[in-house]
Amino acid sequence: MEQDDERGEVGHEVVGKRRSSALSLLVLALSCLLLGVATGTARAGPNLFVGVDEDALKSHPQQAVEIARDLGMSAFRITLSWNRGKTTLTTTDRLQLQTAVYGRAEMRIVLAVYGPLAPVTAPLRDEYCTYVRNVLNEFPQINDVVIWNEPNLSYWLPQFNPDGTSAAPAAYEALLAHCYDVLHAARPTINVIAPATSLWGNDNPLAVSNVSHSPVNFIREMGAAYRASGRDRPIFDTFGHHPHPGDASERPWKVHPGTQISEGDLNKLIQVLRDEFLGTAQPVPGNGLSIWYLEDGYQTTIDQAKLPFYSGYENWPHTIPDYAGGEPDWPPPSADSPAPDQWTQIIDAVRLAYCQPYVGAYFNFLLWDESSLRGWQSGMLWADGTPKDSYPAFKKVIHEVDEGKVDCAHLKGGPVSPTPPSAVSAGAGTRGGPSGTQRARLRYTGTRIGAFGFVKLRARLTRAADGRPIAGRLVVFKIAATRIKARSNKRGVVKAAVGLPLSPGRGHLDVRFAGDSVFRPAWARIVLNVLNSPASVRSEGFLRLPGGRRTSFRILSHGRRVQGAFRFRSHSIRLEVARLDALGVGPGGRSAWFAGRGKRGQAFFVYVRKRRQGGANFQVWVSGTRRNGHGRVVAGRVLIHRVG
Repeated sequence: MEQDDERGEVGHEVVGKRRSSALSLLVLALSCLLLGVATGTARAGPNLFVGVDEDALKSHPQQAVEIARDLGMSAFRITLSWNRGKTTLTTTDRLQLQTAVYGRAEMRIVLAVYGPLAPVTAPLRDEYCTYVRNVLNEFPQINDVVIWNEPNLSYWLPQFNPDGTSAAPAAYEALLAHCYDVLHAARPTINVIAPATSLWGNDNPLAVSNVSHSPVNFIREMGAAYRASGRDRPIFDTFGHHPHPGDASERPWKVHPGTQISEGDLNKLIQVLRDEFLGTAQPVPGNGLSIWYLEDGYQTTIDQAKLPFYSGYENWPHTIPDYAGGEPDWPPPSADSPAPDQWTQIIDAVRLAYCQPYVGAYFNFLLWDESSLRGWQSGMLWADGTPKDSYPAFKKVIHEVDEGKVDCAHLKGGPVSPTPPSAVSAGAGTRGGPSGTQRARLRYTGTRIGAFGFVKLRARLTRAADGRPIAGRLVVFKIAATRIKARSNKRGVVKAAVGLPLSPGRGHLDVRFAGDSVFRPAWARIVLNVLNSPASVRSEGFLRLPGGRRTSFRILSHGRRVQGAFRFRSHSIRLEVARLDALGVGPGGRSAWFAGRGKRGQAFFVYVRKRRQGGANFQVWVSGTRRNGHGRVVAGRVLIHRVG
């Protein structure tokens, strides 16, 4: 994030920016914080999940996750640096990602990939997108990826051509288009998040510093490049934005004139997205597009006792105390009044995001403060790892979100309007859009409680008036990071193939029909519980597959813990289990999935099915790639049965 040059040049590098001395003190202070840590996994409310931007997950994962769990957060955004010529992970990056990802099944990992050189040519775009694809293939647990960071600022150069015309938005659109195709070809359910724009920019190619685009004009130019390309596919699945305030004391609901987009300017953001993309293949808010606040935060003044853990000089205007008594919810203060403290700001900001239409996520920038005062001090903990006095406020408001207890009718800034008034007319303009007049009904009829590997996603789309089926419409099933698309048949039935199994756990499954010129949008939500099976899957001796491949396995589960052994060997890979995470046994005990991680860090999924004539079918995926196709076991024996 960078500050507009009208306020003076202030730069905050994100790639690789992590504190060192502060983290060395973390373990000492952590025990004070975690005496009351809850071990359960929080689930977000119907409109929002809350996460945190924190690269320390790659170096101090246990502490970071324990704090996030205690707060009720359910996601981390971490960063990964890319450089020219890089198409695969370095050993260091691989080890750091393994540290961040392993054992984090309950935490959603959002990965932002960017670097010092913008990929502005076709060869560089291909290198970058190939790199991202290879990372996600190696880490199938990650399904949310942010393409670059704040490309409307100096993270992307050049911003303008030598003649002063806009350059960055069109070049970035070309990168998005290529990455979208590369990533969706590798994994159709990937969630491509873009553009992760900053809240401001000066739109001045001759500025003394911080030559940049405002988010409004960046989106407009990006949309113009998209339409000019004639593309008939989207370029992103989720719209990411950084709606930081103008300064730490600024109220979250404050509306700004001009082209700045902070949290209170959501209507402005919705309007420009609809203006530029409505009627194209790119979904917009109200037609299937979710908006994620990928960075937000309120920088605090440093307590006198904590100053030894910080260095340098503060460069951000109007920092606020972490806690100065808070503020009552009533009477509501003016949008132009300064907020008293971080306690007040975080409660108001998260409540507002929860109530805003189309907003699906809120990420606070950092868990721990950075020790350099030129960095960011918007965390819930001081640089020495001890909690700020605002820590309970974070916990309180996330609990409200989790329990659906935010009162959207009594926000301090007033109720949120469901859609910008001018956007309604835009939806009926010449670019078309979902202006249907008939109500549709979407009812989920598939699995609600199912074994790992054997969940069936199924729904029925009908007219609300008479129950007649609606055929040929696209419906999206979404659970956690997995998105699956399917069309309704002539009976209105929509069946979706899950592909690789959903991870065990309890979560919300959303089923959405975006609407069209005839029918209005429809939506359903259910709780889907994916379980390990109380079962065992065994092989007697080695199983020999075509092509000289050999495998053996013995997997046991009692519904929660999965244990056992697994080996797979071929000419190209040797896989031996280090940890087993999941087991599911199908109806009749003739088929099973199991999953885990190999001793070299590879994630694997295995499917085995007993054949009635003897033998078995056997398939294995390693790091998201199928390794042996539809191999048939030609020797050996498989036993599958339930044990409870």
